[in-house]
Amino acid sequence: MSLWEIDIYPAKGQVDRAGEELTSDAIDLGLDPSIQVAAVHGYLLEGDIEEADANRLADKLLADSVVEKTVVAAVGDERLQQAPVNGSLLVHVINKPGVMDPVAMSAQKGIEDLGIAVDQVRTFRKYWVSGVDQESVNRLAEKVLANDAIEHFVQGPLQLYSLAIGSSYDFELKRAPQLSGAQILFKITNR
Repeated sequence: MSLWEIDIYPAKGQVDRAGEELTSDAIDLGLDPSIQVAAVHGYLLEGDIEEADANRLADKLLADSVVEKTVVAAVGDERLQQAPVNGSLLVHVINKPGVMDPVAMSAQKGIEDLGIAVDQVRTFRKYWVSGVDQESVNRLAEKVLANDAIEHFVQGPLQLYSLAIGSSYDFELKRAPQLSGAQILFKITNR
């Protein structure tokens, strides 16, 4: 079982529109005007996937090779930690357990249609923030980068071994004793 991370960056010569917008949002939040945000999006793939297949998926299905470039590596690999600007701080934003991820579901279907077995797919966003301190990055993550109701943010590299969350659950139906109408009325009136 392997866990692959596919980072998708704007290609050389392409504008990082999401990064520019987030930089503007950070300045509007009152953070230091020298802040710079670089935005990346990507996929986590879990299954019996070979490196060649992960690269093929990145190039042919998950990214647009005309305007995007990819970095494909096993989660935790140093290639995934190479900041576009020295001294940048890394933040990942991932959906909380139980939150629907239609993009991941669509990608998983496309991967399976290509004949590659994949157990799970998740999407994420990744940000490289430079020009500010850790406290400012935390504030940016809490106020702008992640929606606390459905997402959580992770400072630094991902430290995952599996996408499975929690433990298995076996449903067991338990029935409450039936009460008659008179018993219910008695309970309500004798409160």
